[in-house]
Amino acid sequence: MSASVHALGLGEPPEALVSLAEALAQGDFRGLPAVELLTDDDLPGARSHFSDSRQTIYLNASWLGGCPQDQVLEELTVRLGEHLDVLFNTSDTPGDEGRHFQALLSAGRATPPR
Repeated sequence: MSASVHALGLGEPPEALVSLAEALAQGDFRGLPAVELLTDDDLPGARSHFSDSRQTIYLNASWLGGCPQDQVLEELTVRLGEHLDVLFNTSDTPGDEGRHFQALLSAGRATPPR
């Protein structure tokens, strides 16, 4: 939750964000955006897109087909950050809040022992 608060400039976490985090922790994923696959013709040159009006993440099926799992997770995390921005801010957060959110989460991951 701290990554979203920081990336979105929220100050204190809104109650709705706390509720969403609790629901996700319990396996309730209804608060997440839908995910749909589109062709390269629909997303030319793009890996993905988030539609705030439809609350949907669109993934480029061509890109997805040859992509390592960690890159897919990274892209979904970026778009989730954008989704959270739409939910919890009245205006778009300056900069690329999705990439900032993803970077904060990646930095917090523990590295496996060697």
